[in-house]
Amino acid sequence: MAARWREMEGNLLIAEQLQYNRVELQQTVDKGVPSLNTEQRVVFDAVINDAMSCDKHRPGHAYFVHSAGGCGKTYLCKLIASKLRAEGKIVLCVASSGIASLLLPGGRTAHS
Repeated sequence: MAARWREMEGNLLIAEQLQYNRVELQQTVDKGVPSLNTEQRVVFDAVINDAMSCDKHRPGHAYFVHSAGGCGKTYLCKLIASKLRAEGKIVLCVASSGIASLLLPGGRTAHS
């Protein structure tokens, strides 16, 4: 089903996701990934590998990142979203609160 999204016309959410500057996003990733700590890098690699291997026969997964405040969750999520968007993927960042959703590029609250 994901492959058909690109064929849909008039869907503003999809159009918005496909308008990112992919070169700029890749530069952000290239600068940011080396600064990830070990745990962040494990999560980054797992999510990216899973997302890049998705197709119409094997859909992707939802991921929930949880840890104490100040551990770099937002930074990690921004890098994951940047990497996938740089690859032309559609990414939906969802948070449970309005404040958290504002911190993520293209973020939305779960109930919106």
